[in-house]
Amino acid sequence: GIVLRIGKTMLSLHDDDIHPVIQLYKNHLQEHPNHQLILLELAKLYNECDQQNQAITLLKTHLQQTEGGSELSTRLTLLILLTETYETIGETDEMHLSLEEAKDVCQRIVSGGKDSSNDLRSKLAAIFNRLARRYEDKGDLAVAEVQVTDALDIYCNDEESSVYLGQLLLKQGKVEECQHHCQWLRKMSPTSERVLELCGETFAAQAKYEDAIVTYKHLLSMDSQNYHALSKCIVLHHCDGKIEDIAYLISNTEDDCSDTTSPGFQHAKGMSLLCQNRYQEAIICFSAIRGDGVWGSEAILQMISIYL
Repeated sequence: GIVLRIGKTMLSLHDDDIHPVIQLYKNHLQEHPNHQLILLELAKLYNECDQQNQAITLLKTHLQQTEGGSELSTRLTLLILLTETYETIGETDEMHLSLEEAKDVCQRIVSGGKDSSNDLRSKLAAIFNRLARRYEDKGDLAVAEVQVTDALDIYCNDEESSVYLGQLLLKQGKVEECQHHCQWLRKMSPTSERVLELCGETFAAQAKYEDAIVTYKHLLSMDSQNYHALSKCIVLHHCDGKIEDIAYLISNTEDDCSDTTSPGFQHAKGMSLLCQNRYQEAIICFSAIRGDGVWGSEAILQMISIYL
C-alpha cells in the first residue's frame, strides 16, 4: 500500500516522467511478485508510455503463474487489461483469446454464487462490442452478432449491446427476430430513445409505416428537436403516400423550433421539400448545411440524387 501511494504521489508531482515510478514498481515486484495491485498499475504505466509488449509480457507471465490460485475478480481485471492492450496494438487473434478467457472467468464468478462488479461487466461487454464492430466493418455480420450476444451474456442490462444486436439483425434481414427482440427491449426500457429508434427502423423494414410513424412521433413528443426522428417521420409519410401531411408536419415543428437555421432542421426541411418534388428549394436547404460535421454528408448525398 505504501509503495502504491508513493508511486501515485510521484506521478502527481512529475506526471511528465513516469519512468522512475515504473522502476519503483519493478523493484517492488522483484521482492513481492504476487502484489497484484502494483502489477496492475505497472502494466497501465507501460501502456501509457507505448510499451505494450512489456505490459503483455508482465500480465501473461503473472496470469500463467497464478492460474487457479488468484482471486477470480482480480484475474478478470488483469484479463480485461490484457485484452485492451492487445486491442491497442491490433493483435485481434490474441485479443479474442484473452477475451474468451475473461468471459469464462466472469461466468465462473457468477456460477460460484458471487457476482463481478457491474463496472467489470460493462468493460467486458464494451470490448465484445468493439470486436463486433471490427467484424461488421469486414462485412462478417454473423460473427459480429455472436460477439454482441456474448456481450449480453456477460452484462444483460447493457442497452448499447441490446440495441446493437437489433441493428445487426436488421442488417442481416432477420426482421421477425428483430421484432421479437424489440418487444423485449420495450419492456426493459420503455422510454429509451435508442430502443424506440430501433423499433421504428424495424417497423419501417416490415413496411408497417403507420406503426413506424407513431413510434417516431413518440420520439418527437419526447424531444421536439430530435431532427433525426423528424426526417424519418417525413420519409415514412412519403412511403405511406401521405404527402399532404408532410407540409403540416414540418410547419408544426417549425413553429416550435428555437433555431430554424440549425443543420438538423434544415435537413428535415430539405427532406420534406424533396418528398413534395420541390427540388430547387430542397437543394437550397441541403446546400446550406453541406459543410456540417453531422448532417453534411447526408445533405451532399441528397443533392447528388436530385441532380441525377
